[in-house]
Amino acid sequence: MPNHGGFLLASRYLGQLVVGKRAPNLERSGDATRFNFGTPVGMAALVVAGSSVALFVSAAGKTDLLGTTFTAEAIPTKPEKIVLNDPKPPPDGDRASVSASVTDKGDLAVGFTDEKGASRRARVTLLGADLKAKVPVFDITVDENVSDLRVGVLPDGRILASYIETKDAKPVVTGAIVAPRTCSRLPVTR
Repeated sequence: MPNHGGFLLASRYLGQLVVGKRAPNLERSGDATRFNFGTPVGMAALVVAGSSVALFVSAAGKTDLLGTTFTAEAIPTKPEKIVLNDPKPPPDGDRASVSASVTDKGDLAVGFTDEKGASRRARVTLLGADLKAKVPVFDITVDENVSDLRVGVLPDGRILASYIETKDAKPVVTGAIVAPRTCSRLPVTR
C-alpha cells in the first residue's frame, strides 16, 4: 500500500502478522514489526488516507475483528479487538477475508466473511477514523457460501462489496452496493 514516503506491506509469516516499510525506491526502511496473536492470522487489510494508516486483521478460530491506526511515519501498533455493533454475531467459526477502504469523509468501510464451512456470510460495517462503530454490521449475503470478499468506495460514497461465492460447485464473482451511512443494500441499476 503506497504512502507519501514509500510503501507499507503487511503479511503473514509463521502465524505472525508482519508489517514492513519500504522507501520510494523499494529499499527496506527500518526493521519489520512483528505481532504474535497466539494463533495464526488472516491476511491483513491496510488503508492509507493521507498520513494515517488503518490496519485490520482476523485471527484463526476467532470471531473478532482486530484493528489499529498509526501514522505512516510511526512504528505500527498491535491491532486490538474492535467493538462492533453486530446484531447477528457468528456463534462460532471465524472471521476471514478482511478488506477495508476509506470514504471521502474519512470513515472506514470494512468487509469480512463470518462463520465456518459452507455457510460463510459476506458482511460490511462502517467505522470512524477512531475505529468506533458508526452503523451495525450488515449481512450482504445470508445463505451463500462466500470464500473471498473485497470492499471499495465508489466516487459517490457508496460501498461496493465484491465477493466470490460457490454456486452449483463453481466459483462465481458477484457483488452488492451498500449505502454507507445505514449499511443497507441498494438496488443495482444498469
